[in-house]
Amino acid sequence: MSGWPLEHLWVVPDYMGRGIGRALLQHASGLAAATGVKQLTIDAEPYAEPFYIACGARRIGVIDAPLDGNPSRQRPQMLLATSLD
Repeated sequence: MSGWPLEHLWVVPDYMGRGIGRALLQHASGLAAATGVKQLTIDAEPYAEPFYIACGARRIGVIDAPLDGNPSRQRPQMLLATSLD
């Protein structure tokens, strides 16, 4: 994957659905664009994939991420273009 990796974008569950995650993601994308970076790469939690898609990211692959009790778990790998694209 190329671009800047987005790491640890989390919103406390009680505050989800209020636009906080979208604002944080837009801020990160803006910082990247301001320095000439064209895309953010995201190693997403499976349940966060719909959020990232709604924000304009696209899935570019998956990686195995097994957990106890869920050996087939995978994490989506995503790409989000900054405003430079």
